[in-house]
Amino acid sequence: MKPAFTLSLLLCWALALTSLQAQKSEPLAPQGVRLPGGTPADLIGEWSKSNVSTIDFVNPNTGAHGDPSGERFNVRFFSDGHYKLGWLLQSSLYSCTSTVFGLKNGRYTAEGNTLRMNDIDSVLTSKDTCHREWNYEKHPPLRHSTYQ
Repeated sequence: MKPAFTLSLLLCWALALTSLQAQKSEPLAPQGVRLPGGTPADLIGEWSKSNVSTIDFVNPNTGAHGDPSGERFNVRFFSDGHYKLGWLLQSSLYSCTSTVFGLKNGRYTAEGNTLRMNDIDSVLTSKDTCHREWNYEKHPPLRHSTYQ
């Protein structure tokens, strides 16, 4: 993977994790109710952040439109203490599209203003229509993260 692509991927991932000014779906438990183990019930549910932009490129030979560019970050907290976290980044330029998708599963705890997330499994998939060497699937190191 090229250093510039790796750096931009890491920056986007950090931005997604730190800017969780997300839209939350309806909670699965009533607001203000604490679940067994001290997990705040209003954390339970799906949180997401996305940004998409269209491209006006049209291939003059085929009439096909260019793919959109954007990103989507999604995390779902379940009442049994596990989470699923997904992230998609797609960048298009003319007829080339690069797509990176990450998926993590793990366990979490929440106490007061502290959220701890421990990955159980993780996969990162990259696909590029113009650079075959950027097509791969990897299993990044598992992380134990604390947010306050």
